[in-house]
Amino acid sequence: MRLLEAKLKAARMHIYVRRGGPNYQKGLAKMRALGDEIGVPIEVYGPEATMTGICKEAIEYITAAA
Repeated sequence: MRLLEAKLKAARMHIYVRRGGPNYQKGLAKMRALGDEIGVPIEVYGPEATMTGICKEAIEYITAAA
């Protein structure tokens, strides 16, 4: 993602990540840190979040931006 930073920003990209499994907390922490580092909003969720709920948030974001 670091290589695509300029393109992600130009496209006003908003990234959603859901992760579970072994070491998911470390993986989510790294994704949060990457978002802060490159200045691209990255929403991170653990296994407690449903994919349908995350998709609903993404649709709301797209609709609000339109």
